[in-house]
Amino acid sequence: MLGIIKKDIKYAVLYQLPLMTLIITYLFIKRQSIDATFMALMGSFTFLIVISSVMISESNEERSKGYIFLSTLPLSSAAIVLGKFVLTLIIDLILVTLSLVLISTSPGTVLFKSVGEAFLILVGTTALIAAALIYIGSFRFGFTKTMRGATLLILVLVVAVPAVIREMLWPMMGSNVSYILDMVKDFNWFIVGLMGLIIYTGLMVIAVKVKSASSPESYT
Repeated sequence: MLGIIKKDIKYAVLYQLPLMTLIITYLFIKRQSIDATFMALMGSFTFLIVISSVMISESNEERSKGYIFLSTLPLSSAAIVLGKFVLTLIIDLILVTLSLVLISTSPGTVLFKSVGEAFLILVGTTALIAAALIYIGSFRFGFTKTMRGATLLILVLVVAVPAVIREMLWPMMGSNVSYILDMVKDFNWFIVGLMGLIIYTGLMVIAVKVKSASSPESYT
């Protein structure tokens, strides 16, 4: 497992760390007030970094026929899958933690900060589940085939959903906004995060079975 993490972490550092550093530094310097735009930006950033890390890793595996090579080593399917899932979880937790710190140290009302924290926990959980599904699809069908179906879904989640919430649902809530925000604030969103981890673990078990059942030739 540790060997897989060491192999894949260089891609996360090489491609993602500079972007993460620039964005986090910019947002810390700007210290803009917590509002819907700010939350949408942080949520999109978190989701895209997690998913793009998976996409870069799996693209490299397919291009270099990495899974065929790994099948010649004394590595079990469980070790390979566990290494990839653990690294993705670490990246997700780092991003969510940085986002929560950013919210807590930025100007804004207590209500909007609470809603922002809830939203980012939900985004982090969604990103984990989406990443797990991409892994399962890659193990079963190959990365290219999986991404043909996943690209549209990712665009909907990252672009369409926030736009609909901001442009349609938010105005429709009208005078009920404060009531709804209070409900969101009082809800224990860490339970949602815990449930997400449980689902992620379940998907990892499924991924191990799919990876074990797939022949090396299916990745060509």
